[in-house]
Amino acid sequence: LELAADDAAAGCGASDVLFTRRFSVAVDDLAAALPEPIAATFIALAAAEYDYATPDERDSTQAVIEAAGDCPITGIDPWCCPCGRHD
Repeated sequence: LELAADDAAAGCGASDVLFTRRFSVAVDDLAAALPEPIAATFIALAAAEYDYATPDERDSTQAVIEAAGDCPITGIDPWCCPCGRHD
């Protein structure tokens, strides 16, 4: 989990939304390779110790970000977003 968090943090800048998305996807990928009882414990630990979000939580957050007009990649106001994709 620590390595997944370190990898997810690389290049995120100040975006907790981007970190959560990257970290959670990495956790899901790692958990998919584990037997079920261990995978559930792994995900529970990721939620307790880090900022893991379920796919449904990520979808809900993404909908709120897009409705607010914020950057769909970083979740940051486009005027402040460092992603370089805004005019």
